[in-house]
Amino acid sequence: MFLDYVANVGLLTHNPETNLLKNFALPVKRAVVSQLVSYFKDPSTQSILTTMAHVRWVMEACGQGFVLPLEDEGVIGSVIDIYRRWILEPLNRPSCIDDSGLFQNFIQDILRHYSLLFSPRSSSSSQSDK
Repeated sequence: MFLDYVANVGLLTHNPETNLLKNFALPVKRAVVSQLVSYFKDPSTQSILTTMAHVRWVMEACGQGFVLPLEDEGVIGSVIDIYRRWILEPLNRPSCIDDSGLFQNFIQDILRHYSLLFSPRSSSSSQSDK
């Protein structure tokens, strides 16, 4: 999941198994993302993510936080905090990331998600009906 522009210029191709929440209505995206982010702000919650499938699912929701309207800056900031902690604090990241040997792939996915911060946006009031 990353900015469409990156695919349009041929740098990367979209994985059809990602961007699960893309076509959900804004209120649904906002609810899913904000609830997950609120839960995972506490570093002790990382222990429930025991497989890479669990981590990827949570990351899909977190990544959608980067396309929320700017009015949701608190949620966006929380996603940044979670990702920062997962990258820079080995003791505060899900242990399966290190155990799987996929740490580099994990970082690459996070950087792709960060590209979504540069998505064109409109105000939440104009997106609320979508």
